[in-house]
Amino acid sequence: MTNPPTVPNLPRSENTLLIRTHFSDETAWQALRTAVNTPTEDGFVAYVHVVDDHAYRDLSTEQLVALAAVDQEQPLDGHHGDAAGKDGVFRGF
Repeated sequence: MTNPPTVPNLPRSENTLLIRTHFSDETAWQALRTAVNTPTEDGFVAYVHVVDDHAYRDLSTEQLVALAAVDQEQPLDGHHGDAAGKDGVFRGF
């Protein structure tokens, strides 16, 4: 699968990329960002680089992986859908 020519490569980061691909529910996206950036009871905070850019709208997992730098070592985490299901559980790709 090829990427549209106007889609930029994903940014390089030492942190996990959290990539937004769906823009239909701003409230859900903000809830996800809050959850990711809120420390756990043990004080853990996820090290993520948020990518919130309409250039990545509706891209598939395969397209996102193709956009990642070849030598990029951190994992990708896609916001594929609107944050959490009705049960409140976030499901990435």
